Amino acid sequence: MIWKSSILVAAVTAILTLRTNADYFEPNSTGIKYQNGFERVYIQPFGNHAFRVRASIMREPTGHEWSVLLDPPLEGPGGGQGLNHDLNVPYKGSGTVRNGDLIAQVTGGAISFLRVENNGSTTLLTSEYRDIKSLPARYYTQQFLSNSFAAEFSFSSDPDEQFYGAGQQACCEDNSVNKKGQVIDLINYNSHVTLPVYMSNKVDITAMLPKCL
Repeated sequence: MIWKSSILVAAVTAILTLRTNADYFEPNSTGIKYQNGFERVYIQPFGNHAFRVRASIMREPTGHEWSVLLDPPLEGPGGGQGLNHDLNVPYKGSGTVRNGDLIAQVTGGAISFLRVENNGSTTLLTSEYRDIKSLPARYYTQQFLSNSFAAEFSFSSDPDEQFYGAGQQACCEDNSVNKKGQVIDLINYNSHVTLPVYMSNKVDITAMLPKCL
């Protein structure tokens, strides 16, 4: 599935709630920063069983970008606490951070999310799509005379998985409920109201997608 958005910084949050707070595993890291030349990717614990993932090019996030996350800006004069991290992952490097029942992992520059089961084993929920014949999983295009850019992110999924949500579309344009395999344009029209949130039938997981400026 490919999500398209023309934004300065993309924020993606995966939320997984399966256990009580008594079983909550405290984050073992303040976050990961992965830098690949012009690209910066931050993966940070965000609430319980969740991560906030932000990707930007040519500069660090400022905290003033429009986002579906309704928290106040975390950067700027406040001391840059929103950029806190204790793991620096170099190009093609690896790093792992756990928050509750969710694990975010960077392997060879690719991001994946795993669920921790009751017996301590892990189950892969999703990972960035990688294929030698395809574009990179995180693909950016930038206007020559502008500092804004478009970003495309590709994730693999289970063949039987279904996705619901992503907003309201007119019946004459969209007769499907399952959004898997569709390209969702994150922009509002009179007959198309985008809600950058979708749910999976595979697990109790909700993802908030980048919001279009």
